[in-house]
Amino acid sequence: MNMSLFIIALLVFISCSDHKARDREYQKEKIETISLEFESGKKAEIRIIKKSASLNDLIVQTMGFDYNLNDTLTELDPLTDAFLADLDENGFQEIYLITISAGSGSYGSVIAFGSNRDISISPIYIYPANEKDQRIGDLFQGYRGHDEFAIEDSDLVRSFPVYG
Repeated sequence: MNMSLFIIALLVFISCSDHKARDREYQKEKIETISLEFESGKKAEIRIIKKSASLNDLIVQTMGFDYNLNDTLTELDPLTDAFLADLDENGFQEIYLITISAGSGSYGSVIAFGSNRDISISPIYIYPANEKDQRIGDLFQGYRGHDEFAIEDSDLVRSFPVYG
């Protein structure tokens, strides 16, 4: 009887251990890391935690600054690009993260963090497109997503088809 309980307990333990190992492996597949290096040699890591095909969490961490950033952004559209650029031309690069929604609209967003004279990093507010801006004569008139982002002459340019 004791031997039967021992064997059952051993099988349950092995089964649970194998299940936990598969869970850890599954989690590894769902986390991606992007490393960025500033011209000054300081670094940033963007960890993408893929919760689903259309939803991510991002962990943004910097290293080497006097005051490092460790910011968690939750419930975001999938990250499609991450890059450094000195768009304000102050001699210090900013972090730019581009997200595009899954689905037919492919609406884009920009998340940015600016360098404070290479001492620390702070969030930069980027004006989002909203329904008010889509009225006739407004900035995003005819906007329905399908965004593309590019850097042109030190400007971050958002382009999209315009619908009537």
